[in-house]
Formats: sequence, structure tokens, C-alpha cells
Amino acid sequence: MQNHCPHKLLVDQLTLAFRSIETKIIRTTSHVGKDGILRLEVPVTVRAQDLDVLLVVNPVSGKAPGASDEDLWPPGFFESTAGAFRDEPLERGDQGEIEYRKPLV
Repeated sequence: MQNHCPHKLLVDQLTLAFRSIETKIIRTTSHVGKDGILRLEVPVTVRAQDLDVLLVVNPVSGKAPGASDEDLWPPGFFESTAGAFRDEPLERGDQGEIEYRKPLV
């Protein structure tokens, strides 16, 4: 079973936004000790200069220990959205015709 990170889209967007010759995106998995401190050692190719570092911390399971799937949504989200289209039913419009093209050889 594959783990799904609810923030994967954000990570992918950040990867694209910061893609340049000078920027290096490093993805890794680490472990937080019983003291609650995350210790990282990250080798880089530059020396003796300041760096901007962006750290996104997300549990591997995608949610905090003991959290339910509902904890991933803002409080009251389901109550405020349930039945929102009751008076305006959703309808699927005409999908049109499939365009057939010559196969690429």
C-alpha cells in the first residue's frame, strides 16, 4: 500500500518554482527522536556562504499519530459543505465527439 502525502502537490509545485541552476531540491525521510528534535545532516556543494533553506515537515503517514482522516480538513468543513448543491443539482454536459488522429509511427 502506497503512502499518499496530502501535501505532495505543494511539494511538487515548490520543486518546479525553485528549479534553477543554483537551487537544489532534496527529498529525504528522517526520524524524530524521543526528544522531539529532528536532526539533519545535508551535504551541499557550496562552502562558506549563507543559504536559504526551506523545510517542509510532514509525517510519513500523511497525518499526525492518532489523527483521523477528518483531522486533515478544517473544522466544520463537512458540516458547511454537505448538501451544498441540494437546490442546484450537478449535471454532466455533452462531452462532444472523440477526435481520432493518425497514429504516430
